[in-house]
Amino acid sequence: MTACKATDNRCVLQRILECIDSMLMCRNAPHVPNIREIYLPFHPVDAMVGEMDWTCELHRILEQEGLKPMSTMDPNERQIGGQHYREANAAYQHWDLVAEYGLSYFTGNITKYATRWRNKEGVKDVEKAVHYTDKLISLYVGELFSFHNRVIPTQMDRLYRYCDEQHLTALETEVVELAVGYRSMHDLRRLRAVLLLLLEQAQGGPASAPPAQP
Repeated sequence: MTACKATDNRCVLQRILECIDSMLMCRNAPHVPNIREIYLPFHPVDAMVGEMDWTCELHRILEQEGLKPMSTMDPNERQIGGQHYREANAAYQHWDLVAEYGLSYFTGNITKYATRWRNKEGVKDVEKAVHYTDKLISLYVGELFSFHNRVIPTQMDRLYRYCDEQHLTALETEVVELAVGYRSMHDLRRLRAVLLLLLEQAQGGPASAPPAQP
């Protein structure tokens, strides 16, 4: 009887914490009341701090009960809206590649769209990768970005392992390689050319890698 009661308590605590986490994660969603409306008598910062206090206390109780709260789980263990990032290797996903190589907003999006297109939005994703490349090129042309400030990775082993695990084609692998390691405008122009070939392939036409220029 005692064991059953303990199990019930743990289930209740887990459910309470899941509700709290859901509430906190969607705090700024349009359909969720603003914290100023919920805690009118209090300063909003004080209210949020109070929320954090009792949330932390529930986390502590759950840990004592041997449970693992949802919000402390490895983010790689779950994905919002599909499984396309987790299918090949849940432990090392695209955002891990971005973090390891310090990719910018632009190169992160280029590699994301160029490597997920088969399992997500198809042609539209490749078009987005081309669009981000065009923007990146324009930033260098307008001298808002400088090649002199670029830090080029010296170790690419993890990159190629990622490409292998994701079963990327030669064109997709070259996109990732160029987006991570480009050194000049020539490299960015080639990146765009490879993406256009990938786009042609996505649209159902023939595609092969462009010849390297001297």
